[in-house]
Amino acid sequence: MLKDEDPIFLADIYESAKWKITYAIDSSKPTSTLDLLREYTETIKEEVKAIRTKTESIEQHVITIESYTESIDKETKEIKTTTTVIEQRVATIESYTERIEDHLSYFREKAMTEQGVKVVITEPKVMDVDTLRTESTETGEIDTAVESPPKTLLTPPSGKRISTRGVYIFSDSTAGEIEVRFSISNKLVAKVYCSRYYNVTLPEIHMLGLPDEPLVMYWQDLSVNAKIFWVIRYKIEE
Repeated sequence: MLKDEDPIFLADIYESAKWKITYAIDSSKPTSTLDLLREYTETIKEEVKAIRTKTESIEQHVITIESYTESIDKETKEIKTTTTVIEQRVATIESYTERIEDHLSYFREKAMTEQGVKVVITEPKVMDVDTLRTESTETGEIDTAVESPPKTLLTPPSGKRISTRGVYIFSDSTAGEIEVRFSISNKLVAKVYCSRYYNVTLPEIHMLGLPDEPLVMYWQDLSVNAKIFWVIRYKIEE
């Protein structure tokens, strides 16, 4: 510590004072324009680099979208082509269906006229026939737990014959077979393969039995305690 009137030698404090004065001047000196430009340039370079990275990412997304668009366009063309082919086939099928309906209408009218059934043509190609007045229907249910085949379903009056018009069979069995036959001629009228189907519906099956020939049902290998429901539309003929 210096006291008043103590001698001071400049050589002793010169280096320390020089360093402090130089440091103070350098610290207070403003940044030069060149340094600012360099700093701004580096900042701009970093921003440009970031923008380029984002641009490359966007370009990659655009390429991906264009690829998807091309794929969608291709699939759309294929769908349109397939749709056109299907429409052409549907038109062809409809044309054949109309021809078949024309032929069926003609033969039905002819057959009914030959059988003495009155046919009233209300519109072109449309027949109005009251079939319920000329046909009969029988129904029944069979419990295979208490009944055994063959089961007689219909028996015609003496000297008459059964003419089937429709046969419907339904069962809850998942195995075995069910069939309806004429008992004497052994004509097969309908059959159900229960392992694949639970029912058979034959709304227009015309089969003629022999005089006094019953219509019977057979079954085999059905599920335990299976049940069978049946419906038969028929006419009695000479």
